[in-house]
Amino acid sequence: MNNLYDQIVQSIDDNSTPLQLHNLAKVNMYPIKINVAKNINTAPITLIKLANDTFDSIRLAACQHSNIPVMQLIIMSADECDDVRICVARNPLTPTGVLASLSCDSNNDVRNSVLNNPNYKNDKTTPSKDLVNFNALNISGKSKGRVKVA
Repeated sequence: MNNLYDQIVQSIDDNSTPLQLHNLAKVNMYPIKINVAKNINTAPITLIKLANDTFDSIRLAACQHSNIPVMQLIIMSADECDDVRICVARNPLTPTGVLASLSCDSNNDVRNSVLNNPNYKNDKTTPSKDLVNFNALNISGKSKGRVKVA
């Protein structure tokens, strides 16, 4: 499949296999990678790769995917892009401890997104197990929120 048009069509196709989508994610073409990030059949390992892309919009699309691993959401909660952190704050898979941390984000839209997450409990008196585990990761808000994935 060398034809760009065919690659774009396959990246959109809901019948594409996770392996096909994974291979397409390696193509350094924005329209293909963004479509792979949005495809329902994209595997978690591929989403991890896309969640570390240099384009904010590709990271954002990966963050919105239902197959994004929770650990990747934790990493992305420290992303330099406000929109990515907003997406993490809105994602129902985001652990409550991460939501608690994002509730103190410097960006008002991130904080408001946390408040709208149905899993957020605004109980500052008892730190949750998730918050303790999140703090143990020592992820600072100044991180790019990306890791290298092979």
